Order: sequence, then structure tokens, then C-alpha cells
Amino acid sequence: MYQLDRRKLSQAETLALYRATLAWAAERGTSFELMLDSTAYDDPAELAALRALAAPRPSSQTSDADESGALHVRGIPDARFVTAMTERGAPSGAAAGDESPVECVTIYAGERAVLVSYDYGTVLSVDGGERDLAELRQSLVSAGLSSVRLLPIAPAG
Repeated sequence: MYQLDRRKLSQAETLALYRATLAWAAERGTSFELMLDSTAYDDPAELAALRALAAPRPSSQTSDADESGALHVRGIPDARFVTAMTERGAPSGAAAGDESPVECVTIYAGERAVLVSYDYGTVLSVDGGERDLAELRQSLVSAGLSSVRLLPIAPAG
């Protein structure tokens, strides 16, 4: 796993980094999970639009909130998802970050998380093979972000 080094980037560059990385991960992803702090949204329609990204679930799975009250939305990272995740920044009540409309987003390729973004896009971590990471680097160069480094994250333990 690697963390994207956003030090020394302007606000416009950090937004471009978030958008390019999310699009890269969505191309590889088979599913996503969003974590939403419902208290951060002043506009109920904004929260409803994000919840509408959920894939249909069996009726036996009715709860999407955890013990802390955070809402979890699961679905497939399609074009509608990418648009929703990149067309606006953080809600007015966000505790940190500006780039993402959700507190945390994880995009999975099978069981492996290829992107974990939290603190409303402030922290971006990616995982992939050599080819995937080379394609990410190319996406970043195309977005004018050639100076962004991928910093290895030491395994926990």
C-alpha cells in the first residue's frame, strides 16, 4: 500500500490529485464503500444523492448505519459514481479536507482495497501491482502532477 504525498501541492493540485486517483481506482474497482457522517450535510438532498449510489440490497439488509451513526453506502464504481464523487467538494460540516463529498471512500478490486480516501480526500492510499501503479503515475503526469510521490506504507504489526 502507498500513500500519495500531497505536501507542497496547491489547493487546485490536491483537488486534481483526488480526482485523478479516484478515476484511476474506479476503472479497476469492482465495488465501493462510502462512509458518510450524516450530520455534516446541511442539504438533505446532497446526502440523499450520495445514498442513491448504493447497489440494490436484499430486504433483509435494511440498516446501513453503524453504532456511531455513520452511514455506509455500498455499490459499483461506475461513471455515475465517479461524477458524484468528483463534482463537488466536502460538505459544509466536514471536519477536515475539501476534496471529497464523503468522509471516507474505499474502492475494492475483489477483496483488495485499491483506494482508501479519508478525511474528505485529505489522505489518499492506493494499492496495486506494478502495471497498475505505472498507470496511476501516468494518470498523475497527464493531470500535471508529475511531482507527486507514492510513499510506501509499512505493514501494521
